[in-house]
Amino acid sequence: MAVVITDTCISCDACLDECPTESIVDNDENPTGEDIYYVH
Repeated sequence: MAVVITDTCISCDACLDECPTESIVDNDENPTGEDIYYVH
């Protein structure tokens, strides 16, 4: 089942624990090296 977070990202880390497939990573694990959240 797909889950879509529609809230505007404010970099609060709340989505990291809520993602059932752990598909959202923070800057420490961001493969692009950019200062954003990365969803894979």
